Amino acid sequence: MGAGRTWPNINAVQTTSDAVLAPDRRWRGTRLTLGHAVMLPDIHDARPLLGPDRQRDFIGIDSDIAALVPWLARLQAFWVRPDDDVLSGPGAQLVEDILCSSIEVRPALRSIIDDAEQTRLRLTTNQAKILRIIGGRNRAVISGGAGTGKTLIAVEKARQLSESADSMLLLCYNRPLADALAVNVADQPRIKLMTFHQLCERRIAAARAMTERDLLKGAQDAYPGNGDKHLFDVQMPYALALSNELFDEKYDALVVDEAQDFSDDYWFAVEELLRDSEEGPLYVFIDDSQALYRQHAKLPVKDEPYHLTTNCRDTAPIHRVGYTYYTGAAVDEPDLPGQDVCRVTVEGDAAQADAVVNAVRSLLAESVRPEDIAVLLAKRPKARLYAQIQTHRLPAGIVWAVEDPGQRNSVFVDTVGRFKGLEAPAVVLWLGDETVAGEEWEVVYVGTTRAKSLLYVVGSTRAMDALAWVRHSVSKRC
Repeated sequence: MGAGRTWPNINAVQTTSDAVLAPDRRWRGTRLTLGHAVMLPDIHDARPLLGPDRQRDFIGIDSDIAALVPWLARLQAFWVRPDDDVLSGPGAQLVEDILCSSIEVRPALRSIIDDAEQTRLRLTTNQAKILRIIGGRNRAVISGGAGTGKTLIAVEKARQLSESADSMLLLCYNRPLADALAVNVADQPRIKLMTFHQLCERRIAAARAMTERDLLKGAQDAYPGNGDKHLFDVQMPYALALSNELFDEKYDALVVDEAQDFSDDYWFAVEELLRDSEEGPLYVFIDDSQALYRQHAKLPVKDEPYHLTTNCRDTAPIHRVGYTYYTGAAVDEPDLPGQDVCRVTVEGDAAQADAVVNAVRSLLAESVRPEDIAVLLAKRPKARLYAQIQTHRLPAGIVWAVEDPGQRNSVFVDTVGRFKGLEAPAVVLWLGDETVAGEEWEVVYVGTTRAKSLLYVVGSTRAMDALAWVRHSVSKRC
């Protein structure tokens, strides 16, 4: 034994194990004592090691190696309590089912493209492990890059929490993402799902209706300033904080997706939404490389994040392109071969609009369903670009669905920012010079990684030449 050697804590072992098993309904009513032991085969005398929390019964030394069966019998006798249940074969199988089985959840995002799809997605081993581990903690940060399943796990965690919580809140930043997720929690009345600013608007309206107090005006008086950014990032969060003083409505648990877009001013008001603001369950899902809207945020959970390490959505070629601009913890390349990313270099807005439409037509000609195609703008101004796209007609009565997801026989068109958190089997990304000139690499990262299987990128020579993955030839000209 070295001077710096520490011993296991009995209570910690018991608490950790029980926290993983106890939430499962099949385990409830079962009582087992979970203990530990240590074998030190190079030690001849155990007496110097003994102490109040270091009993001889669970310390093995060299003489116990020669009589292992009797030592194991003493070990079992030491830990077993009179009121323990017998684990038996079925009990051991139950432990294996809880701790080692795969976890299946409903697709959280694809329904926005094809609401008839009823397939289920199997989480990777790493994702299932994360979901089980955080089940034993009241608060956790889960971090991962695009395609690692953060939103899937966030929705599944909300479902698990709703089984024991009378009310729980699932927050995100993007309205289109909230609309997509609403389909997947519609059968869970205990889950309240909305964007942060939807929550602010509802609280402001409720205060006006119930007390005739204008919380937004109060926030504007306290923090004067003009512009949408000041309204959304300062005044509305402060109005939400004021509403917490008026309303008794609280939530037992809180899950926040897209937390990278929550600014510092959001979190104080968010924590106060919990019935227990200090210890209430709070789970935060984050990808700093997707931070399109905020500059900085101090997360309310201080522990180190759990990392999702496998991209299970994109093909390998799309992963290589998108992850050129990823800055977080390492994420493994998916074992999903696919077609190379196609880049179309053309000058001028009108010609680029033609190229975008031609890419869509080529996908349709290859029997890709229109609902499986998304045209995303990483270029401004969106209204003029939308209009240029809409002047082109598509075959077979297919229409453009501009910022209007879920339409049948339509190709969806939106901005990268609004589509963040969502995905499509095929994406045509229209890249603007101003995006690369401003080094808005997080927009490129988000835009490219929305594609699951097929990706076209349309832009000028200047824009294409600025892309690192083009210089490294991680794509092909089309």
